[in-house]
Amino acid sequence: MPSKASVEWRQRLNHATDYLVKLNDSGGWILAFLFGYTTNWWQAAPVAVHKLLPAMGILVIADAAARGVVALKRHEFDSDRISKSLIKFFSYSIAVFAAVGIDMAIGSGYAAVIIVLTLAVYREASSVLENLSELGLDFPGIKKMLSKWEKK
Repeated sequence: MPSKASVEWRQRLNHATDYLVKLNDSGGWILAFLFGYTTNWWQAAPVAVHKLLPAMGILVIADAAARGVVALKRHEFDSDRISKSLIKFFSYSIAVFAAVGIDMAIGSGYAAVIIVLTLAVYREASSVLENLSELGLDFPGIKKMLSKWEKK
C-alpha cells in the first residue's frame, strides 16, 4: 500500500500534468511544467524542508562572503575562489534534485531531501565557522557541538 506522501505526490503530479496539457497548445508547456512541479513540490514539503533549503542557501552565500574576506585579508583573492562557490552551489542543487527523484521513485516522502539538506547545512556551517575563526571571530561552543556530531 503506497504511503500518504506517495499518494499526495501522484495527485500533485497529475495536477501538474493536466496543467501542462492545457498549456501545451500555447507553446509554454516547458515553463508550465517546471513552474507547476516546483510550486506543488514546495507546497507539499514538510516544515523541515522549508527551513533547511533557505538555510543552505544563506550559508552558501555567507561562506562565499567569509571566504572572500579571508582571501582579501591574505591578499590571495582570485576568480578561482568565486568559481568554487558557484560549483558548490550547483553541486548542492543537483544533489537536492537527485534526492527529490529518489524520494519520488521509492515513495519515501522527503527523507532523502532532508538528509541531503541537513548534510549541506552542517558542512556549510562548519565552513563558515572555520572562515570566521581565521578572521579572529571564534565560537567555541558551536565548534564543540559540531565536532561532537563529526565524531559520531
